[in-house]
Order: sequence, then C-alpha cells, then structure tokens
Amino acid sequence: MQHLEQFVKALFSEKDPFALEFLSKVLIHFEMDFSSVPIIKTKEAQQIKTPITLIAAGKDLIFPGQKMLKRAKKIFPSLKHTHLLKNSLHVQTTLDNRVVEQLILA
Repeated sequence: MQHLEQFVKALFSEKDPFALEFLSKVLIHFEMDFSSVPIIKTKEAQQIKTPITLIAAGKDLIFPGQKMLKRAKKIFPSLKHTHLLKNSLHVQTTLDNRVVEQLILA
C-alpha cells in the first residue's frame, strides 16, 4: 500500500481516497505498458485544420506542461488557445476541473 500511496501522490494534485481504493484493486490485474508514448510528427501536426485548445499541467511528470505548450505552439498551426494549470500534477484538482469546465463552456 505504501508504494501505491507514493504513486498516487506523484500523479494526483490532491488526495483522492476513492482513487486510492480503486487503484488498489485495479492495479493488481493491470499490466503496465512501458513503451514510449507516440509523439506526433511536425508534418502530421501541420495537417490538422481543426481549431485546437490545449490545457496542460504545470507539474505533470508524464507530459510536462511548459514543454508540451512550447512544442505545440511550434507545430500546430491551428492552435487557438492554451492554458497552463500551473500547480497541477497529471490528475488535476477539483478546482482545476472547474477551470477546465469554464474554458470549455466559454
């Protein structure tokens, strides 16, 4: 349980008892895929015409927010809006969820 708590603490921006309980059951049967996350090539990104809004987490260990926004601005010509949740880890807080909701509704 100690390792699971460390895992959750590294990914979740706020304590989530439900997530801890859920993950304690799920991860027993989960096979982690440690292969690299696919990264879109610049040529492919430049073909996207749909307007893009990118919301990034400032303290995300998996997808570092600042780095992701910097690259997105270079490769996506249809990038219209960006927002950095400065203190957010991979799983944002309830308050950050409301921020994302307002960005979507705006």
